[in-house]
Order: sequence, then structure tokens, then C-alpha cells
Amino acid sequence: TATYSKYAHLGKRFTWARRVRGGYTFVPTGADLPFDERFFVGGGTTIRGYGYEDLGPRLDGAKQGGRVMVVLNTELRLRLFWQFGGVLFLDAGNVWEDLDRFKRARWLHSERSTVYSELDVAYAIGAGLRFATPVGPLRLDYGYKVRRNHRDEFGKGEVHLSLGQVF
Repeated sequence: TATYSKYAHLGKRFTWARRVRGGYTFVPTGADLPFDERFFVGGGTTIRGYGYEDLGPRLDGAKQGGRVMVVLNTELRLRLFWQFGGVLFLDAGNVWEDLDRFKRARWLHSERSTVYSELDVAYAIGAGLRFATPVGPLRLDYGYKVRRNHRDEFGKGEVHLSLGQVF
């Protein structure tokens, strides 16, 4: 796995934070990757707006995870007042079983398409509040699904409550 993060201060009150995270697991031909070694994404630290580990390949509705993972996050952080802050964010990514299924078209697939594939990239936008504590910010985020998901839903989102920055 590899992660790249970058932060830029935009004046006294704003910070633009970005992260690219990817992973690939090599498995010899004919071997199977154990379930607990697979990548999973979705939830408050990867793609907000989706449930915990809710994205990626499925078999008969059950989560299968994958060998390839890509997650992109960008957020605009704002200092509000006292110990409070806010954030606007965009998250994107998914997991795939192998590199052959990771294609550029998965990123560009139209949200108007009537055919959803669990292999398409999932997008979520949202906003959140932060309260600074001595051990890191207490986060309350709401992520809104921008595209159709595996349950054939548009919109709808998830609330995430957590401690510490996403990245």
C-alpha cells in the first residue's frame, strides 16, 4: 500500500487537504487470497457516504473485497470559532479483484447510466463539523452518495462519528 497526502494553508482559516491511497496484493497464479488480507473501502475513513467496508466486489450479496484498492480524498477545512471547525469534502474510490478490472472507464461512468456495476468508482460529497480535543478532533460527517450504489440507490448518505482526522 502507499499513501500520499498534501496540505495547503489558504489564508488564516482554510486548509486544503488531499490524499491518494492505493494498494495492490500480488498473489501467485492459482493461489487464493485469504479474506482477511483483502482490501475493503467505505466508511468514515475512506469513502464517507457509504457504510463501513460497503464497496467493492460481491458474491451473492456478500462483501468479497479485492486485491486492488484506490481511494482519493480532498477536503477544505475551515476554522470556525473557539474549538470548532468545519469541512467540505469529496471522496472517490473502490476495490477491484484484479488489475484487469481497474479501468479508466470505471472513473468516468455516467451517473445517469441505468446499469450499475459494483466495479464502478463510488463518489461521495459532504460536510462535517470538528471539535478539537487534546487527543484529536471529534468528527461528525455526513457523506452523500453522488452515484448509484449496489442497492440501486441514488443519493442517500451516511453519518460518521469518529475521533481523529480522516487523514
